[in-house]
Amino acid sequence: MKTILLIQFALFSTFIGDISHNDLDQNTNNKHTISTYYKWGQVAIQKTKEQYPQAKIIDYFQVGKVSITDYSIEKFRFWIKDSNKEFGVYVDLKINNSTGELIEIQFKETKTELTQGTLSAP
Repeated sequence: MKTILLIQFALFSTFIGDISHNDLDQNTNNKHTISTYYKWGQVAIQKTKEQYPQAKIIDYFQVGKVSITDYSIEKFRFWIKDSNKEFGVYVDLKINNSTGELIEIQFKETKTELTQGTLSAP
């Protein structure tokens, strides 16, 4: 009986050890993704405020990231409220992969006004 319990415990410990190891790897990757999202999200917010100084940023989210050999593009979508309308703005940050420096920013307003809950890609 003790032998069966010891074998079950050993198998259980091995299984839990594997899960913990995989979780640590995934958590490390998630922390990097979150910190990158936060860093470039803050840059996107700052640059959007500069581009639209009279408007209020209602909401934003990261649309995604495109990686190319020399550079990456962090893509964000903002929901902005001006004095008389609400509209969406796509903000693309082009980043040098080697240096991590911002190369270029592009803003593209949506053609139609937005209502709450319609933050979809064009």
